[in-house]
Amino acid sequence: MAEDKSLEPEQTEQESTKEEGKYSQEQVNKMMAAKAKETEGKFQAQIDELTKKFEAQKNDFIKKGEERAKMDADERAKAELADSQADVERQRSQLQKERDEFKSQRALADTKEALVDAGLPKELAKHLSDVDVEKRSTNIAEFKEVFEKAVADAVDAKVSGKKTPETGKNTQPSSNTPEVTQADWDKMSVAERTAFRQSSPENMKLADSYIHY
Repeated sequence: MAEDKSLEPEQTEQESTKEEGKYSQEQVNKMMAAKAKETEGKFQAQIDELTKKFEAQKNDFIKKGEERAKMDADERAKAELADSQADVERQRSQLQKERDEFKSQRALADTKEALVDAGLPKELAKHLSDVDVEKRSTNIAEFKEVFEKAVADAVDAKVSGKKTPETGKNTQPSSNTPEVTQADWDKMSVAERTAFRQSSPENMKLADSYIHY
């Protein structure tokens, strides 16, 4: 008896439709309509904002026009001159603001480079930066001197086991452990870690073994 294959094309078409896409046409249409509505809402908000600004400017122009209509020729000329001067001053202030911002950003970038060259953390740039080159260099030099002394004192205290005013405890490790343990390293600040790594090749290797990459 021969098999009835009349249903096979319909089943194949349904399976093909499922494989072609994840969403039905109705779902796609709804998503597109929602996206269109969202986009339309954004554009409408922008249009409303521009309309408000235009209305405010129009009302200002009307008010000025009415005031100027009551003036004589000399008064109108003086008022127009004052408006022109005010506009020039606004433009000048805006230009100066942009120039100052550019100089500050450039100075900050230069300060970061100078700190890296000096072996100091570049994160300190915002505290030491200055648009004046000489002042910036002085800030970095003075800070480096204080920084290195403070770091050296802190490292000496940890490595040699000196008693600290805060704890009064001896930090000298036992003879069968490294001079600076993982626990000591974890308690160090960024500045202390940097100084310790740079103090000797051996300490650099030891510090690198404590770093969690």
